Amino acid sequence: LAVELTGGFGEAQVELHMRRPVARWIVNGETQFVNQDGVVFARNYYANPKVTIVDKNATKLSGGLVASNRFLSFVGQVVGELQKEGLTVTKAIIPTLTTRQLEVHIKGVKPFFKLTVDRPAGEQSEDVVRIVRYFKKRDNTPAYVDVRVKGKAFYK
Repeated sequence: LAVELTGGFGEAQVELHMRRPVARWIVNGETQFVNQDGVVFARNYYANPKVTIVDKNATKLSGGLVASNRFLSFVGQVVGELQKEGLTVTKAIIPTLTTRQLEVHIKGVKPFFKLTVDRPAGEQSEDVVRIVRYFKKRDNTPAYVDVRVKGKAFYK
């Protein structure tokens, strides 16, 4: 919500912007969206985002899948932070048999990245940006890079 003063006494112009999704997740026929700030919501007023969260997780709870609003919020923050740095996330995958990890695939970047909700999204996003730049300079293309541990990056 932005409020702009128009110059007249007691007058203001209000400009409303609806949340713009950066990713979506479909569970049991219901779609949830998340914006770049990590806010999860159900009603979207824009075109569907290109990033759909793919859940390969076999771990289920009675009544639904495991991913929570915290997890969706994490995905939104990662996608948003990477967009700010000019990187476009093409896939966000919850790997098989995990409930706290995420695989992120970036347009034009060969390795995918392993992240965890147990570390802040911003820190891991910064690590991903640095690693993408590092490997581009060295013309090296590993299969994946793991940034789940603070201060370390593992790759294969």
